Amino acid sequence: MPLFARKERRTEEIAEDSPPIGTEAGMVTLLQALTGASGKQLTRAEALNIPSVQSCVNFVAGMVSMLPIKLYEEKDGKTEEVREDPRLRLLNDDTGDTLDAVQFWRALIADYYLGKGGYAYIRKARNAFQSLHYVSEGSIAINENNDPIFKDFDIQVNGAAYKPFDFLKVLRNTTNGASGKSIIEESPLVLRVAYHSLAFEENLVREGGNKKGFVKSAKKLSEEAMDVLKAAWANLYQNNRKRVMILNDGLDFQETSNSSVEMQLNENKSANAAEICKLFNIAANVISGKATQDEFSYTCKAGVIPVLRAIECALNRDMLLEKEKQSIFYAGFKKA
Repeated sequence: MPLFARKERRTEEIAEDSPPIGTEAGMVTLLQALTGASGKQLTRAEALNIPSVQSCVNFVAGMVSMLPIKLYEEKDGKTEEVREDPRLRLLNDDTGDTLDAVQFWRALIADYYLGKGGYAYIRKARNAFQSLHYVSEGSIAINENNDPIFKDFDIQVNGAAYKPFDFLKVLRNTTNGASGKSIIEESPLVLRVAYHSLAFEENLVREGGNKKGFVKSAKKLSEEAMDVLKAAWANLYQNNRKRVMILNDGLDFQETSNSSVEMQLNENKSANAAEICKLFNIAANVISGKATQDEFSYTCKAGVIPVLRAIECALNRDMLLEKEKQSIFYAGFKKA
């Protein structure tokens, strides 16, 4: 009689009320069964374990950090570039913090995509901008009022309260102007599919390449014999190829082939990566280094420029004095 070789939940063992296997939610449920993973939302660290997520974040962050932020002033119907302003040094070179400008923007963009937004404290002496201090979004707490029309909020860091104008805020898909939504929060299913696929592949590697199957017995085994056999089988599937298991007379190992799910996972790795690239509006070939000029142009227009525009709006709101807002503005590229 057959004995289960491993404690697995196969497709037929998933609860009847689970989502259909053909759907994205059903694939997540199935992968959770195969890997033993929970259905909770991925953490930031887990999301960054997905190569396409990290590649897309790094691509946008790298592009943003390379483009200089410029300051312009409108005078007598003409637009002129302002070159001598201390704020330009803070944004493009030395922030006055431990992070330089490149590290500063890369940290802000990562928080923009993977957290509630990118935040930086603006240190001023009267009306003079002195330094910019990146603050991890995990250290930020938002205290909002309850008015849906006249919205207001305070920003709290380590228990200290600050006003909105004390911080530069680069937010993604915000509805309150205080915090945004990460791709992890907005698109949990596709990210969990990719992450649990990696976890499932790790499980296969950790088994040391041992083939899967079940043991057949010509006669009924005692409970003691079954316990010994299960313990020996569990020991075999540790990541140590020197371990062996000896089958006594009457026991036979029957190999099983990869299930359709396992084969489908191998075939869909590139498809999962392409779906994740869509979350960032980045062509998949850009990440793989095979992009055509049209694909790269699309990525810049759809994936990078909208982020630059969000940065420009944040700078124009938080890094200008009220009296300057009528005639001075920031831009990540020169206005035509």
